[in-house]
Amino acid sequence: MKYVSDIQREVTDRFLLTMYELKARKKIKTKTEFAEKIKYRYPHLLRLEKNENVAISIDALYYICKIFDANPEYLLTGKGQMFYKS
Repeated sequence: MKYVSDIQREVTDRFLLTMYELKARKKIKTKTEFAEKIKYRYPHLLRLEKNENVAISIDALYYICKIFDANPEYLLTGKGQMFYKS
């Protein structure tokens, strides 16, 4: 079984919070749509949500920042606003 550090879990949790906020703001309709946009496999996204000892990939972090203008500082450290633009 792969070990996920506390820091990896925190980053993954902030990633998921950002996805939920995108859904609340109606920037995405479904988790499937979100996964497709950030080039991430939907089953992996479900595993993240279930906290199945997996961490978000650097690629997914890159795409959520690039496509949705998410703040990488927020995702990595929890500091700053979730998004650059409101």
